[in-house]
Amino acid sequence: MAWEKNRIKSDPIAYNGESGAIISTDNSAGKIKNMNRTTANTLRAVSGPVEYVPSKYQGSQNPKLEYGDPLLGIFHCKINGGARDIILAHFTDAQGSSNIFEYKGWSKTWAPIIGPKAVAIYVVDLPQADKRSMFLTQFEATPNGVVIVPQGSRAYFYDGETVAPLGYSDVPGPPQVLGPMSSTTVDAGLLKKDQSNKSAYAHTGQNMNQIMGVSRIGDVDPSIAGVNKVGGTLLEGEWRGAVQWLDKWGNVSAISGLSESAKVDRQSNSDETEDERVNRLKVQIAWTGIPLGRDATVGRILCRTRDLKISGTSQLFEVPNYSGTGLLNYASIPDNTSGLFPDNVPDTWLLKIPMDPDPVPTFKLCKLAFGRLWIANWVGGEGVIRPSAPLFWGTFPKNQEIIPDPSGSQITGMWNCNFGLLAFTESSTFLITPNNSGDGFKAAILNNRIGCVSPDSIGTLPSGLTVWLANDGFYAFDGKVVKRVSEDITDNVIKRINKGSRSRACAAVDMTMGEYRCGIPVDGSKTNNLTAVYDATGWRERDDVKMQAVCVTRDHRSYMLALGYCDARDTETPADVDNLASVWVLDHNGRGVYESKDSEGLVETQWLQTAGSFRRSTPLRVRIWLRETTKGDLSIEVFRDWRENPVVETAVSPKLYPTDDPPPFWNETELGGTHVDRLRPTTEGEPINNAWSRRRPHWVVADVMVPAAEVYKFRMKYTGDWELVALMFERLDSDGGGTKIPRGVSSGS
Repeated sequence: MAWEKNRIKSDPIAYNGESGAIISTDNSAGKIKNMNRTTANTLRAVSGPVEYVPSKYQGSQNPKLEYGDPLLGIFHCKINGGARDIILAHFTDAQGSSNIFEYKGWSKTWAPIIGPKAVAIYVVDLPQADKRSMFLTQFEATPNGVVIVPQGSRAYFYDGETVAPLGYSDVPGPPQVLGPMSSTTVDAGLLKKDQSNKSAYAHTGQNMNQIMGVSRIGDVDPSIAGVNKVGGTLLEGEWRGAVQWLDKWGNVSAISGLSESAKVDRQSNSDETEDERVNRLKVQIAWTGIPLGRDATVGRILCRTRDLKISGTSQLFEVPNYSGTGLLNYASIPDNTSGLFPDNVPDTWLLKIPMDPDPVPTFKLCKLAFGRLWIANWVGGEGVIRPSAPLFWGTFPKNQEIIPDPSGSQITGMWNCNFGLLAFTESSTFLITPNNSGDGFKAAILNNRIGCVSPDSIGTLPSGLTVWLANDGFYAFDGKVVKRVSEDITDNVIKRINKGSRSRACAAVDMTMGEYRCGIPVDGSKTNNLTAVYDATGWRERDDVKMQAVCVTRDHRSYMLALGYCDARDTETPADVDNLASVWVLDHNGRGVYESKDSEGLVETQWLQTAGSFRRSTPLRVRIWLRETTKGDLSIEVFRDWRENPVVETAVSPKLYPTDDPPPFWNETELGGTHVDRLRPTTEGEPINNAWSRRRPHWVVADVMVPAAEVYKFRMKYTGDWELVALMFERLDSDGGGTKIPRGVSSGS
């Protein structure tokens, strides 16, 4: 009994995160790996993952699909009010061909939609089919489609049916004019300059009204008497035209240059007929050589000036489609085939001023905010951010650029948060919001020392806290300040990050567990081989999947899909496969062609008794509260005096379940079968029907003996499913108890 009385028992310790600090709080562990926090504030080993997209068909000896390196992106969204479900991925196949793929769920295969293997229009060579450290392919969902930005290539837009370049990067050429005094009027098949208001194509209404009605172009002054009794004179006039393309999503190109002039001479009435009217002097012209747009162009908008001699302005106006009604009125020419447009539109009908946007550059980043698509970081505009027109994702009006960093440093990330649009360089953070007048936007600096190193490392927790990876760790913005949140794991994780490959760090937020998860390259790796997990209270680690790209499905499932590598087992052979590349669903179990191998869940305490390290003590026993999960033995290792090699490993490992009252085990007990429950009011030993219930907590004991240690810590681990509630330990004060210091061990560290 004296022995028990001299023992010092610690309070129960429940861990909520890890810390690299030498002295830390009791609820901070030294390391937590492949363990998830539960709603009951316990730590449970990660489950799964399961392969979402089978890399080969069941029973087939030939791979259906092999994922090559690098893996560049994965994305899921629902568009058109949820009617269309889209999963996209960018990776290099086994033949070294880089393509953007769409997952066809009904056939469980990937179909290329952009790239050299695409069977549709855009059979293009996508760059970045190498291992250079560049940003991942960017995907951004809009209400009617997905913006796809392969790095080093122009952006594309996919609406679930059609894929085409986003907006127009080219400027159309000007149209040619057939009309009075133009150099392109036709006479006997020859182009020549016309000095008449009545020859070639352009005719007065007297000659052409049987085709297009009364002519309408030109200005007449009825106060100037002509030869006959009606009077009036056609004044000298001049018009110029231009054109722009229109695609099926409403995006328009930049306006072309101006055409040659169409001119009319001053002309008085003739006396050929008594009933000739003044308007008969007006003319009709035509536009020819109207350039055709790229694929997905559905119309051309013809633009024309008013009479340059009379109006006093050179402003261009859209020429309406006077021959069409309803849906056909979206463009002057509602097709992408014809090259001739007869123009009989008077100046009084020219009312709408066309938008003249900038051509779409080859940008690297984009983000949807304020009903606009914001793009950034292109050659010659590395530090520029530009918004699109509202709801037209490929149309970028002129003179709306924002350069948030006065030094012009390149933009490395953008994110739409609850407080506006966050914009980053590597060394600064800005917040873009509408300006006071509401007709534009402004950028306010949040921090001029902290930036972002990877655009895919940004994520927002359910609480509204936005987290990202910076030069020296993880930072967060809560709407007020930018603050560091990774002090606890600086030594454990941050200092191990490979800075040359961190630009491809990728993150997503698990909304079910409320966790930010970021894949990072550590220990010299060129690919992401560790995942840092943050739940706003603490950090953990996991490496069950080495995710190179990640997304969360935007539907009721909220699956976290990781395009990456996992150790698996081929269920057909069976044979172990290391680092199998595929698309994996995190935190889910399943059985398919490949079954993931169990991960080792590990919890390591901090160095204990640091505050009293001037008095040595001897740990004697560890009491661990668990929750019954599976049939197995928990491994416990003991470390002493700041050393990283265990000095004690329990010879008899404690069980993960109460041996005196074992529960029915999953995948072992037959559902609806019988089970002996010693506490049920039945005859002893009589089997009863199984009744599944909530898993029960229980405690196990492990005896350890590390004599006269200055500090010590414990490591618990198991490969498979286990759940830790808390632990406590018992020790004996070596000085007070008279325990001898072992030979060769000094009294200091």
